[in-house]
Amino acid sequence: MSIRETRDLIGQGMSLSEVAEQRGISETTIRSHLERLVQEGGQVDLDHLMPPDDRRINIELAFRELGDARLTPVRDMLGEGYTWDELAVVRLALRQEQAVG
Repeated sequence: MSIRETRDLIGQGMSLSEVAEQRGISETTIRSHLERLVQEGGQVDLDHLMPPDDRRINIELAFRELGDARLTPVRDMLGEGYTWDELAVVRLALRQEQAVG
């Protein structure tokens, strides 16, 4: 139930922080809901959460080089100018693409 509620709010165009605030839970929890949803084969419209193309491409390249198991090595590589949300959203999009095949 909780994960579906998160998915629905994201689907309405809300940001991770807006969903966290509305639901009274942390952004980390929101990200973990989306991770679980994708792992279980669900689809989430992430377009409105994506960073600009140049940043998205840099993040994708870093994940391809370092793997997507953890965000920290990618952030260490790219620097603190990249947010945890940007990294998490791009990783989710990559995982969704892999799941679709």
